[in-house]
Amino acid sequence: APPTPPVAQPLPAVPRTRTSSEAWLEAGGVYGVVPAASASFGLGAGLSRGALGASLSARYVLPRTSRGEDRVRVRGTELDALLTWRALPRLTLALGPDLQLLRGRGVGVARARSAWLVVAGPKLELRVRVLQRARGGLDLSGFAAVPVERPRFLVDEYGTVFRPAVTQFGVNLRYALLSR
Repeated sequence: APPTPPVAQPLPAVPRTRTSSEAWLEAGGVYGVVPAASASFGLGAGLSRGALGASLSARYVLPRTSRGEDRVRVRGTELDALLTWRALPRLTLALGPDLQLLRGRGVGVARARSAWLVVAGPKLELRVRVLQRARGGLDLSGFAAVPVERPRFLVDEYGTVFRPAVTQFGVNLRYALLSR
């Protein structure tokens, strides 16, 4: 009798990697972006597949005024695009570019003028999911950003009146809506 041909075995099932998205609102505080510690409010969105993902967010930093006779009032808008890695089920690390658009206006000077600064550099963020629900979650995040260049606001009579910090820090409380 002729030999029987081997029977092909079915391939094992490959687990599907889940894709999910989220959108969030956040409130927090920052130090080093404007002349003093300040509150910030923002929104963002992210997309992830498995443990890897990406997010985009925007934040408004409330204005603060520098001290002294030569003062400037500075407000900011911050934008970031981060690559994310969920290291643990409730812990995410993120890294990417951070861009800040700062607007300053002279205070207490004879002829107040306004100017814009652009500040950019890398940002590292750590997020912890402190509360998880079926369709949302509450995150606590902390970040550090390091501007590549530190432009300055100048007043002719006084020189530099404000320059962003060498390292900027912040914390946020974020409420995220999930879509799976």
